[in-house]
Amino acid sequence: MPRRKKTASTDELLNELTDGLARLVAAARDEGREGALAELRGVLGETGGAKATRGGKRGRKAASTKTSAKKTKRTKSGKKRKNPWANLTDERRLARVNAIRKGRGLPLKKSL
Repeated sequence: MPRRKKTASTDELLNELTDGLARLVAAARDEGREGALAELRGVLGETGGAKATRGGKRGRKAASTKTSAKKTKRTKSGKKRKNPWANLTDERRLARVNAIRKGRGLPLKKSL
């Protein structure tokens, strides 16, 4: 912000100050946007010429499920998954059910 040689009135000085602050805020906002976009581009791995597109193309899902099924094929260990509710006492089961109901905004149960 350039300094003035002449003495100016308070109103002129305040107007000049608010204009300068507005320019600084706009420049900071633009710089922040550019920084955020650059960070997103880095995370997404987007290279310079690549354009982001909305939505997918037809037929793409079938091809992606075939390739992903090949990559994620695992052998089973033979053990079944343990049921976390199986060995709970009635008190603990009721407490767990009520915690879930409370999280959903439903009325609590008195007994199972």
